[in-house]
Amino acid sequence: MLDQPLLLLFVVSFLLNLVFAGVLIGSARQNQQQREDERTRHQQERDKLRQDLKDRRQQIKEWKTEAKDLLDLQDKALDEVVRLTAFFARTETYFKEKQRNEWLAVRQSIDYSGREDVNARFVHPLLLFLRYSDGQLSHNFFISWTPNSGIPQDLVVDWTVYKSTAQQKDQVCFFVYTVDPKRPIRTDDVEEAAHRAVGLQSSLGVVTNGVQLQIYRLEVTQRDLLFDCPVADLTFRWHQIEDLLGLDKLIGFPIP
Repeated sequence: MLDQPLLLLFVVSFLLNLVFAGVLIGSARQNQQQREDERTRHQQERDKLRQDLKDRRQQIKEWKTEAKDLLDLQDKALDEVVRLTAFFARTETYFKEKQRNEWLAVRQSIDYSGREDVNARFVHPLLLFLRYSDGQLSHNFFISWTPNSGIPQDLVVDWTVYKSTAQQKDQVCFFVYTVDPKRPIRTDDVEEAAHRAVGLQSSLGVVTNGVQLQIYRLEVTQRDLLFDCPVADLTFRWHQIEDLLGLDKLIGFPIP
């Protein structure tokens, strides 16, 4: 038989080992539970991330659909803007042409009192109908012209039309020389216009008495008649005068 002290030592050692084993087992179980909890937490996070990704993809898909709908709506809106712009442009052109034709029709029965009356009631509106702005027009412009006699003369140009509102001398498009409305246009009127062409350094000139309208190419030694028409017929020959004097023809701006 074992001695009592040895037996006691053996029992104590056994109990200590048992307690230590219990502690180890408890610690292992605790660690295992922590690992399980960690795996569960990671799985939940992954599931949440997957769901978030799925939700984001669905949201992006919805955004793409909305964007496509917006682009389609924008295209339709742009098409409508283009259609309305074209419609209003045609409407504006129609009413401008109607206003111009009504104005030209009245010209046939007007009895002008003099040159200034022709300038105010015929020439100025005519230039505006040709799309020029008031800023491009100069009325009663004084120039100096030196004839062969060598004596300078001051001449008045009824209307000078410039390419821009700057009204610089090198930007003159053409000019208008108005004569007495009580008589026909004569050869000496064309010569007077030619003097003004030299002073302005512009070879394109209009001569009118409010009843007849003539357009000339006035060179130093040559007078070329480009257009000759009664004012009463301008309605039917408007495109011809636009081809010679129109803003689009001489400056390059598109006519609306």
